[in-house]
Amino acid sequence: LETGRFIDEFRNPLNGHVRYSLGMAYLEIGLYDRAAEEIQQAAALEPQQQDYQFGLGEIYEKLKLDEPAAASFQAAIALYPY
Repeated sequence: LETGRFIDEFRNPLNGHVRYSLGMAYLEIGLYDRAAEEIQQAAALEPQQQDYQFGLGEIYEKLKLDEPAAASFQAAIALYPY
């Protein structure tokens, strides 16, 4: 029963953590556009997650998108300013 629930959570497109994890996996293998799509979705689902904002900043850096990268890093800092 626990395994079935885990699989359901993994398949759930509305699960921010799953979207973020998939995005970070894409980042690791160099699929930056796909990584950005997944982590943008994660951030839209759970905008208060600092890790998602930081992850977007990393991806935008790889894509040479300086302004969006800076905005994502600033959003991450704003969530946890200490």
